[in-house]
Amino acid sequence: MIGKVVHDPTREIDPDLTAVTDTEIVLNFQSVLEKIYPNLILINAQGYDPYDSVVEGLFYNLVYGTFAEKYGTIVPPECCWVYEMTPRNGDALPAQFVEVIAKAPRFRSPPPDVLHAQFDSDRFGLLFLNFGDAQHYLTSGLTREDAKRVRFNLSRVALFDRKAALFCGEEFWLELEGVEFAYNYSSDPRAA
Repeated sequence: MIGKVVHDPTREIDPDLTAVTDTEIVLNFQSVLEKIYPNLILINAQGYDPYDSVVEGLFYNLVYGTFAEKYGTIVPPECCWVYEMTPRNGDALPAQFVEVIAKAPRFRSPPPDVLHAQFDSDRFGLLFLNFGDAQHYLTSGLTREDAKRVRFNLSRVALFDRKAALFCGEEFWLELEGVEFAYNYSSDPRAA
């Protein structure tokens, strides 16, 4: 991990959340997303900017907000990775993000060359970008009929270099099976 979660002494830790795993918190968002998606179709907000506006705020509140309560931290929006944002090669890591731990990865798109050999998890990590569907591309807009068949069963991730605290310019899709999620916090990612 780039950084460990540091408790802010001015914040309380919610004891009810200490037994909830980071993976459960992120997958709770995924479950909510699956449940509200039909309602977004009804108002024609299943893609493009209306969809982005809904899911970005929902992700921040349900995921980062829950992490703040679980760990007793402060999670300002400007320090977090925004849901669905695509990093560029050489972009710096944000202070707070969700890391994907691929225990037994099942790739849905070609992985970067660095993953074909033995993956060096001390050197590289995977940043969670968003959930997606194996059959439908959400950001290009969908017909209402296609949108009704959407399942958020994939995780889009971006490869980052832990030592440099920079993105490597590679992103790809993983099936959710065999994937775990971890909250990654550092006031300065390069200080790890």
